[in-house]
Amino acid sequence: MTALPPFEDEAADRIAHCDACGERGALTSYLLRHEDGSTMQLGTTCAGPYANLPVTVLRDLWNLLRCCLTAEPYEPGEVPPDLRLHVDQVLEYAVALTVQAGYVKRGGGWTTAEQVRALLLGGAGREAVDQLHEHLRAAGNVDATAAAVRDWCLHGDAAASGYRRKLARAVEQDLAPADIGLVVSAVPMYLREAQRRLTAEDRESITATVTEVSLLTSQWGERRRVRLADGAGRLYAWDSMTKPFPEEGQRLRVTGRVVRNAVREGMVETYLTRCRVAPA
Repeated sequence: MTALPPFEDEAADRIAHCDACGERGALTSYLLRHEDGSTMQLGTTCAGPYANLPVTVLRDLWNLLRCCLTAEPYEPGEVPPDLRLHVDQVLEYAVALTVQAGYVKRGGGWTTAEQVRALLLGGAGREAVDQLHEHLRAAGNVDATAAAVRDWCLHGDAAASGYRRKLARAVEQDLAPADIGLVVSAVPMYLREAQRRLTAEDRESITATVTEVSLLTSQWGERRRVRLADGAGRLYAWDSMTKPFPEEGQRLRVTGRVVRNAVREGMVETYLTRCRVAPA
């Protein structure tokens, strides 16, 4: 037998029973107080008619009141602790969706930040959420990349911009829902910076879309230069002699050895060799 403040003491020594039907023992009972000051202890079945509420509503109301009274306190203007999100989970979802389906920014459709929000907080249709979960499964384990993104946010050059300072503050602790977009935006930035740090002989695995297939002259046989772009804005190139050659628009999972980085149209383009290719 339990009761909400300020009636805990009144209910403390009561044995579970029902004043209406006389049942005692293993039952859930409620202590109800009338507006005239009288009280009754009632079992679940009898409490409904006396409270003039269905039993399910009475139980839900009890749980809601208890939750409100026992919630961890927070300052006005802050997000309640139980509504905050784990940074690592936000980043894992963001990395998986960016790698597998491409990063979508504002103005480009259903943004990646909105997709992450739908996975964590709901609000999207069943079919759309099922598609997002397919992307998560296809992306595989992204824990290491998500951890690297968080470390990049925490230890980046905070003096460089207000944006980096906001990122560092946001990922220090559990995340307010309003900061989902800010943290998700760090994923493509980190991936592009990581690409610039690649050196010869590094292994690189990407999921990317073929943007161009061009003929190369070669004394060794037919050869194609395959250019790809991943969802984070990274460019890759691979000279292939393996038939059938990829076609423009194909989405591929490519793993290869880095040859060099070059600059094309103001963007870093990484050349790969000895690539293993599979449909994404």
